Amino acid sequence: MELTLASLIGWLGNITIIVSFMMSGEKKIRQVNIIGSSFLLVYDIYLGLWSYMFLSLTVIILNVINLYKMKKKEK
Repeated sequence: MELTLASLIGWLGNITIIVSFMMSGEKKIRQVNIIGSSFLLVYDIYLGLWSYMFLSLTVIILNVINLYKMKKKEK
């Protein structure tokens, strides 16, 4: 198996998302999930995977929206 930069970014995204679900605290989970989804978005763009690009971008947007709502509740 040849490990290219693209596949390394994809693996990093997958591992980061898995790690995010092992964390406690919704805020931390969402923040780390945004990082992992961003890695996957870069990977999807590089490979031209349109349906996965849509999924990754949607997950990022939903996490950002929910973090914003959580921040507003804290005030």
